[in-house]
Amino acid sequence: MKKAAAMLIGIVLGISLAGCSGKATAESVYKKAAESWSKKDAVEISLTMNAAVSQEGGSAQNGMTGTVKETGRSGEGGAERALLFEANMNLDMGTGSPMTVPISYVYTGGKLYVDMAGTRYQQSVTEDQASSQIFNGLNLFSRLEAKDYRNMELKEENGTYTINFGIGAEDVRKISDSIPQIKEYQDTYGEALTMNFVDADGSFLMNEDNVPQKTELHLKVDLSAEGFTASLTYDITEEYTNFGDKVVLNLPDLTGYEEIAD
Repeated sequence: MKKAAAMLIGIVLGISLAGCSGKATAESVYKKAAESWSKKDAVEISLTMNAAVSQEGGSAQNGMTGTVKETGRSGEGGAERALLFEANMNLDMGTGSPMTVPISYVYTGGKLYVDMAGTRYQQSVTEDQASSQIFNGLNLFSRLEAKDYRNMELKEENGTYTINFGIGAEDVRKISDSIPQIKEYQDTYGEALTMNFVDADGSFLMNEDNVPQKTELHLKVDLSAEGFTASLTYDITEEYTNFGDKVVLNLPDLTGYEEIAD
């Protein structure tokens, strides 16, 4: 009896220790962060995107800084899904006269309202379509699974997790379709456009509770069609500044927007 009891205690203790000794991996931390992200009903994000375009011997710079606010994300509590993106786009076309263009996107009630320097239009879109346009191709926690990344490396320091990652060219396509500049080329050249993506890389920062704090992404794409070639590079940063009740989304006046076809 004593021998049997000792064996039983040993087995129980072994199981307990095995459960406690599981070491965090980049994949496990990412999955927990993606789950935490999906359960947040409201989020506020500081977004920065710097793009460089080289085409036919010329070049242009496009810098954008803004704030994304989203409510009703989790579908819990009956709150209506709404998004607001307000930003300034700084354009330098290489002519020596850079300019700043204020822009805003609002999604509510199944419609996307766009205001670009006073030019206003509205369009019926799905939630996914609105989210893709407003997040400018990022929002990686909702778009990619852990298996979609390459060379994920986890670092833990001072109660935070950092994951450095790569994204193969084929998986970059999953997030590039909503980046405005790339979409403009697609709309212009259609099926005649060839897009060659270079492997992307970046990093995630999460706190000790696996709540996302920051995402950085660097990517490049070479475009070509009959008569032209272009190369685009992007440096994009999302910083998650507020979650939950701290997020206040006040929609602007949405009258005076011209309806355009779907």
